[in-house]
Amino acid sequence: MTTLFFPPHIIIGEEDKQYYMKKHDALPEMKKDQFQVSGIEMVVQNGEILVPTFIRSTVSKPVTLKNTSILLVDEDTNVIAKTEVDFSNLGVVEPNTTIFWNINFPKDSVEVTDFNNIKSWSLAFEENTKHRLDLSELREGAISEAARAQLEEIINESDLSANELSLMGLSAKRDHQDGLEITLLVQNGTKDNLDVQLLPLNFYDATGVLAAQGTFQLKDFVVYANTSKPMTIVFPKSGILKNNLNLESWSLEHAK
Repeated sequence: MTTLFFPPHIIIGEEDKQYYMKKHDALPEMKKDQFQVSGIEMVVQNGEILVPTFIRSTVSKPVTLKNTSILLVDEDTNVIAKTEVDFSNLGVVEPNTTIFWNINFPKDSVEVTDFNNIKSWSLAFEENTKHRLDLSELREGAISEAARAQLEEIINESDLSANELSLMGLSAKRDHQDGLEITLLVQNGTKDNLDVQLLPLNFYDATGVLAAQGTFQLKDFVVYANTSKPMTIVFPKSGILKNNLNLESWSLEHAK
């Protein structure tokens, strides 16, 4: 749980402070090394929108925000409003802290006129709305710059739709124990973090025949919202269903 702070320059009454403290205590736990903006409520008045906000960090180092584009989006990630926020008075966001802040969307930044059809909404850093490659769990030097650039290109050219989950095969080879080593890209096009614990897979070689099966138990493998993360799995020899695998082309599917 993060510790909540109220900046001294934001004037807030004791009753409101108690209200926001209860809201903070009810927030879901954050995983390690996350940084997020969490809107508390959306107040629409005279065409402007005010969003009291929690700025939360579990990043291991202090974070300093400067001018940052913030989006207010609906449940389908359609933009309700966008504004540039000056965080110069925010100071440093220390590890495992939450800072209360007010984000104001001026009238000319609001892109909708009818708020009745908005079922839910959220705040996002504009840069986080773009699908990105997540290599945060790889040790330093584990992937070359050329390989990183290739993965970035794959993501840029991917036609992943919003709210879609996808498994993209990258490479397949036999290992020294006659297993089948697969590197794939897990793509999460949704707005929710995906905690993958069990991954049942079918593997088809170039002949189109079911060539390997396996269920993989994963620990702490989280694919964050709107990110793609590479992973390597190995079908053991016992899970390979045919001899003389043809790996000229192949495909994976999530086994039901």
